[in-house]
Amino acid sequence: MNSKLEISNDTLFKIAFFVLFCYILFVIREIILWTLFAFVLAILFEKPINFLSTKIPRVLAGLIVYLAFFLFLVSSVYFLSLPLFKELDNFLKLLPEYFEKISPSLKALGIISFESFKELTQNLQSFLISASKNFVSAISTLFGGIFSAFTIFSLAFFLSIEERGIEKLISLIFREKRETIIRIWKEIEEKISFWFGIKIVTCIFCAILCFLSLLALKINYPLSLSLLFGILNFIPILGPLFSGALIVIIALLDSFYKGILALILLFLIQIIEGNVLTPILAKRYVELPPFLILISLLIGGKLMGLWGAILAIPLSGLFFRFFQRFFEKEL
Repeated sequence: MNSKLEISNDTLFKIAFFVLFCYILFVIREIILWTLFAFVLAILFEKPINFLSTKIPRVLAGLIVYLAFFLFLVSSVYFLSLPLFKELDNFLKLLPEYFEKISPSLKALGIISFESFKELTQNLQSFLISASKNFVSAISTLFGGIFSAFTIFSLAFFLSIEERGIEKLISLIFREKRETIIRIWKEIEEKISFWFGIKIVTCIFCAILCFLSLLALKINYPLSLSLLFGILNFIPILGPLFSGALIVIIALLDSFYKGILALILLFLIQIIEGNVLTPILAKRYVELPPFLILISLLIGGKLMGLWGAILAIPLSGLFFRFFQRFFEKEL
């Protein structure tokens, strides 16, 4: 018996519409990403803007908060760049000495090393020459990053100055269950923004204590290493382990005594941060799975660099909590 497959014009139209829709999403994928990150920024700035808007107009409150954040970034880069470059210069000067110290250990472990520092410098020079060929693409990437950052901050600003702007957006997208979603949204927004604020405070705390410890032990590159230690504290377990191991290795290259003391002090910093500071701050704290944080950092970093990695954490946290509520049958 021969069966004949018939496809109606309506079905063909739906398939064509779906393909066109997917193509449009692919074309505007960057705009969608920018909008999502702007959404996260608007969430993070919602609390201070709401607080200021009780005393001054909301537009002025938004301007103050965003300008304060921008000035903080600019001043941080301005005041930290010179010391960081000095530490980098010092590292390059001591690089031959470090190479001579670690080369025998690498060979003893069976790890292939450079036969001489001259060979190492030749490899570095060839790398720099290769990198210089991509100078034009690097410049275009830089300006593309500046443009995307400006766009994201602009979108976030206009979303922030709108009274209950995020709730209005949710109501526009989810009309059937908007009351339930807005109620869940308010709860999730508070917890995620609180989590992000706690992580920033604990990262700054760890960076400051690490900097003071490295200064006290007179370990080289205290600013660079403490900044790395603070930033990587965002990544549970693996971040402190990696940055701590690097600090201990740098200290061991100076002396065994400094390496042991650095290890002890870094361990104490993590104990204080995990068992004293975080519990004090975390009365309404919602913990995110370490796996989710790591994946968020990798995806966000791949899409939009450092800022993408940082902003991807609260964004993934929002989706995670919404999915939790979905499986709890609240949505």
